[in-house]
Amino acid sequence: MNTNFKDSVFAKVTTGFVAIAAGFFMLGGAAIAPIYAQSNDDLQAQIQSLLETIASLQAQVDGDTSAGMSGTCPSSIFSASVGMGAQGQAVQDLQKFLNMDAATRVAATGPGSPGNESMYYGSLTAAAVSAFQAKYSAQILAPLGLSAPTGYWGNSSASYAQTLCASWADDSDDGDDSDSDNDSDSDNDSGDLSGGEASIDDFDFNSGDDGDVKEGQTADIAEIDIEIENGDARISRLDIAASSTDSSTETDPWDAFEEITLSIDGDEIASADVSDEDDWFDNDDEPYEFRFSGLDHVIREGDDATIVVSVTAADSVDDAGTSASWDFYVAQNGLRVVDGAGINTYAPDNSDSDKVNIDIEEESSDDDLDVSSSSEDPDESVIQVDDEDKTGDFGVFAFELEAGDNDIDLEDIDIIAYFTGENTAGNAADYDDVVDDAYIEIDGERFDIDDDTLNSSDNNSDTSSSTLSFDIDGDYTLDADDEVTVMLWLEFNQADNNYETDGTNGVTVQGAIETGAVEGEGADDVSSTGSYTGEPHTLLAAGIYSDTAADTSAETQGGEDEDRGFFTFEVDLTAFEADDSDVYISSTGTDAFNFTIDGPNSSATSSVTLRDLNYDEETVDGYDYYVVRQGTTETFEIEITVSDLDSVDAGSYFLTLDGVNFSTEEDVDNDSLSSNDGIDDSNVYDFTPSSDYDTKTIWIEQDA
Repeated sequence: MNTNFKDSVFAKVTTGFVAIAAGFFMLGGAAIAPIYAQSNDDLQAQIQSLLETIASLQAQVDGDTSAGMSGTCPSSIFSASVGMGAQGQAVQDLQKFLNMDAATRVAATGPGSPGNESMYYGSLTAAAVSAFQAKYSAQILAPLGLSAPTGYWGNSSASYAQTLCASWADDSDDGDDSDSDNDSDSDNDSGDLSGGEASIDDFDFNSGDDGDVKEGQTADIAEIDIEIENGDARISRLDIAASSTDSSTETDPWDAFEEITLSIDGDEIASADVSDEDDWFDNDDEPYEFRFSGLDHVIREGDDATIVVSVTAADSVDDAGTSASWDFYVAQNGLRVVDGAGINTYAPDNSDSDKVNIDIEEESSDDDLDVSSSSEDPDESVIQVDDEDKTGDFGVFAFELEAGDNDIDLEDIDIIAYFTGENTAGNAADYDDVVDDAYIEIDGERFDIDDDTLNSSDNNSDTSSSTLSFDIDGDYTLDADDEVTVMLWLEFNQADNNYETDGTNGVTVQGAIETGAVEGEGADDVSSTGSYTGEPHTLLAAGIYSDTAADTSAETQGGEDEDRGFFTFEVDLTAFEADDSDVYISSTGTDAFNFTIDGPNSSATSSVTLRDLNYDEETVDGYDYYVVRQGTTETFEIEITVSDLDSVDAGSYFLTLDGVNFSTEEDVDNDSLSSNDGIDDSNVYDFTPSSDYDTKTIWIEQDA
């Protein structure tokens, strides 16, 4: 490079810096000494000095604007919750917002600086958020009980940012309804808009998907269709007008509606609480207008957008369901867009724009509260009680409770408990004999029985019923269209001196819920419909039981004649775990198990083979038994052959295993076995439900 060219470059640079410095000087900056270039080195030194001076002046200029923010607020920041490491558009929008104030700027140069916002939430963004929180600590930190910034953009920061943005918009918008191209609102930032002066080629205000809205609910009432031509445009403001019809008693929109929401393509762009009179324009009379400012949705040239307007009605509106009728529309010049040239365009251009009429319907007074069966209702079972001690809690009955269109506050639930069996005095056992405590559980919440309303009645010699009342008192709300399981839990008394558990079938307990047994409050008082009865549960202190269905099979034998039916049952039997609770079952099948033949001849010739699949029989007092030790389970296989059928008896057959006869250790001790041919058949356990102990049906031919 020759010296003359190099000198020329420095001269041009110097001239540029001098011009810039002069501009700063005119802004009130410090005086800048003239440059007298003695040599290239001197010139370079003076240029460096000038750069430092300019930087200082720039800082002063920045300081002059740091008192407040300006510009269009990205609406996404109002709902964002982001922190260190977060990525995405919301982070970039947050950086743009923070860069609107020099005091909260993410960076002066490079990534994060104005115009270079990134989508990554790093330490610079966290520091800028902390600066914003510190600047407005009274509004952001103090309500949370915090004194130091967190650097996390959460609900409190976002909420106050929305308040600030609304105040800036109000400052520039209040009283400004002109359509002047020189409107200087802050949201005129042409930003990333392409093209020149855009125009609103089409504007329509149409009915939405919902023509009515119920009290306390939300409905999509209107759609605003907008088409842009000749350039891109940003929607910056929208005024929604509302007026009651002549027949309406309620004429104030802030008493009729809670919220208005705007969305495009399913994404919310703005939402506001409209239940305060101060939120509406200070009109003395209808129509009333509500302004959405600071909107930031861009419509590209040749594209269109549909703004869905949703309203949420108040919980209680005068004359809802009869004459609560409202018109909604966009106020004259209520829509404002700004194009790439910074020019505002408005629509509609008259006050007679299309209107949408909606009715506010009364919250349904047709409250529903339905009772039905529950998959959680316990299957029929045997519950081991103790002769001397109370039991733990057992879930014995469950039903489903479902609400209709409205939330229901539950008030009272009455459940009937049926008891079958005798107390130790020989009368029908009742609640007081059998149960020590009761409660219900609803979605994890416990409600104890109201003992004062307990009612018992003897129906016959061995059956009684008790109504168990539970006072919910509105402490549980069943949401509209939701379903919940209600479970009854019982704690049982000790058997001694209370109720019989003599080794046979003991006392049974069974829960039921009747129509009208559940009361609640929705829009009106409501009583339940539907009823359900649960499975019975048998209380035993000793003996034997089966809690699994039998494995069964059935087939014909006898070659081509198929004149014999061969039926097999495999069943598990468990002896209670209690002192002296070993159980003895005769090794003679016809003595041990009871069964029913279902077919043309229920007394057909049969033979029974029995074996314990785990152990061989034992001899006790001269008789052979299979012994089920206390607390253990044995698997028995019972094989029954039906044969010797004549022509009349041939046909379809199936078998049911009805029960098992057994002896107890007490029977062995008092020598009752020898006096009863080795089996004390007063001890019988019946298999239930019987359907779990049926074989399939087969055809047996007459004996060949």
